[in-house]
Amino acid sequence: SQSYMTMSDGGAATLYYAGDAKLATTNTGIDVTGTVTADSAIFGTTSDAATIVYITSSTTGESELRMGDTDTDAGSISYTNSNDTLTFRAAAANRMSLNSSGLDVTGTATATSLSAGSATFEAAAVNINILETNTTDVNTRLRLNSGDFIIQTLNDAQNAVTSRLAVDNATGDISFYEDTGTTAKFFWDASAERLGIGTTSPSA
Repeated sequence: SQSYMTMSDGGAATLYYAGDAKLATTNTGIDVTGTVTADSAIFGTTSDAATIVYITSSTTGESELRMGDTDTDAGSISYTNSNDTLTFRAAAANRMSLNSSGLDVTGTATATSLSAGSATFEAAAVNINILETNTTDVNTRLRLNSGDFIIQTLNDAQNAVTSRLAVDNATGDISFYEDTGTTAKFFWDASAERLGIGTTSPSA
């Protein structure tokens, strides 16, 4: 025979499924063996000084909170104990991680302001867009691409740019562009130490 429920006077009550204990009351609450499925869950009350939810794993394991619909890995917050990294996922891909070295963001970061002691941006081409909300289509993009640092004007849709100034990081040459941003009209040749107007090959 199998037990379906056991109860002790002044002690625990235990519920079984197929002979295995699944839910038991304790002096601190309940213990559940297996998976809990619920439409919603409420932890704590408004009178509690603190409410804590523990998701624990081994010293080399990962604790994770997953969110999604049919794709149960669409979004998640996970903590990897082996390297002490907190990772945020969206659209089934890692988007941001936080560890002892700082913050690592994959994709675009949008902020109304930024204050940092130091920041590192890594990609084949890096764009930093500075958008002004009280004007129209006169924003600024800082761009690093193919070894050039470029200052550009950017429209509000962020799909049209006009180059204003470019610095060749390899040579130190500096180009100042005309109003359309297509041709350098004022050019500093760093190696020759010469200034060119209307030419990128200034002569003595």
